[in-house]
Amino acid sequence: TTEPVVASGLIANALINATSGIACGFSTTMASHNLTEVYNALDYILAQALEDKEADVSHLTKIIKGPDFPTGGVIVDNSEWNKIFTEGKGKVVLRAKHEIISNKKQTVIQISEIPFGINKLKLVNSIEAKIESDQLTDIKEVIDASSEGRINIQIILKKGANPDLVLNNLFAKTDLQSNFNYNMVTLLDKKLNQSSSIMDCLYDFINHGLDIVKKRAEYDLAKLNKRVLILEGIIKVLEDLDRTIEKIRFEEDPLTVLQDEYE
Repeated sequence: TTEPVVASGLIANALINATSGIACGFSTTMASHNLTEVYNALDYILAQALEDKEADVSHLTKIIKGPDFPTGGVIVDNSEWNKIFTEGKGKVVLRAKHEIISNKKQTVIQISEIPFGINKLKLVNSIEAKIESDQLTDIKEVIDASSEGRINIQIILKKGANPDLVLNNLFAKTDLQSNFNYNMVTLLDKKLNQSSSIMDCLYDFINHGLDIVKKRAEYDLAKLNKRVLILEGIIKVLEDLDRTIEKIRFEEDPLTVLQDEYE
């Protein structure tokens, strides 16, 4: 008979889970952030509020230092982080995590993490296509030795090749380096919020928690008040039990009569 409008939640999903897409005619792109960092930031905001102080944005950006992507990768440019934090728009530059392995036989660039949103198979095919078209030189072959849940792309270099130069070319010409562009658009109280930011999401989640606690207290209070009303009625009946029994026995509509009298 009743349907919940708002569900309580312990997880700040808007910040912790990445999302991208178009809905209601508006697109949004939001990165995932580290769960521990997000809750440390929430703790800091609440601690400041208890002392009647405003949370310092510069301190918050040191707690949540940047996005935390599920596919890993290395953030090489996070210069717009303050703007992203307060305005919800800006870019983060990502690179694949790599290691150069050299021995007497060969030199291998081993990729163990790739930028978020990049398809591994398409990435490998793109590198192979650029090798065949001579856009990438000094690479002998590319081997995808990845297993389930673990990325392992091996780029085997030709003899005498400079691995640093090859890496720079790979970053410039392939998706081993990519940009993640924040465009935070959220729904708040069933209304579109086009100017949302990480800062806004932190405060919105705290306000959501306060709203849930308030509604829970109001629900419990209404239940108790209903119980109190029943107990008060029982007490009034017991105070004049003989007359109550008489009304029940002889009145045509005893419930209405008793209700009128005791009110």
